[in-house]
Amino acid sequence: MKKFIAGTLAFHKNVRAGHHQEFAELANSQSPQVLFVACSDSRVMPNLFTSTDPGDFFTMRNVGNLIPAFRTHEHEAEWCAEWAAIEYGVKFLKISDVIICGHSCCGAMQSVIAGSSPPGLEHVRRWLQHARPSYQRFLEADSFLPNMPNEDRLSQINVLQQMDHLSEHPLVAEAVASGKLRLHGWWFDIKAASVLVYNPDDRRFNVLDEKEANRLYYNLLNGEQGASSQPLS
Repeated sequence: MKKFIAGTLAFHKNVRAGHHQEFAELANSQSPQVLFVACSDSRVMPNLFTSTDPGDFFTMRNVGNLIPAFRTHEHEAEWCAEWAAIEYGVKFLKISDVIICGHSCCGAMQSVIAGSSPPGLEHVRRWLQHARPSYQRFLEADSFLPNMPNEDRLSQINVLQQMDHLSEHPLVAEAVASGKLRLHGWWFDIKAASVLVYNPDDRRFNVLDEKEANRLYYNLLNGEQGASSQPLS
């Protein structure tokens, strides 16, 4: 805790003054453009690798960056928290983009492949059942990046599967169809400190370099969908 206490003191002394007006305005309302769905992993820091400011993201984080498949109200307890955030972001905040971001070396994906979670973590075991469709898709995509560690392959496939789950909700489907919402698949390589984005033309994740950035800019200008969950090559 000493690091966090010292860091907070430093924020009060050195940082707050330069952002005082910004936070004062944010206190009245928020208008984020992006819902960022990420894993709870402490090594994944969206604001750091996107160089963004307070108020830019509406963030949802959980173990494995999972979005449970949409179900009817009788199964509400299984998906309430995640779908509450999505509903609030899409319907109330009017966000324009959703980024689902997985990452390398993901412990959740390792557990899914192993078929078990660490002993005593019953809630984790039950939660990771929502990754079963991703695992099935992983088993059917043997040719995808064979030189990549299995947990990283599954993690990338899992991003696309969560995009499918997201698209199943009528609210999201309607917003996408009307051009009001775009879905994006991202992946953070921890060791390389690199962000990759899913390119539906290549059917794979590519490093977000100038070429990929220009492709994304072009799609934004022309009102095209950010990505689709087409099968990986």
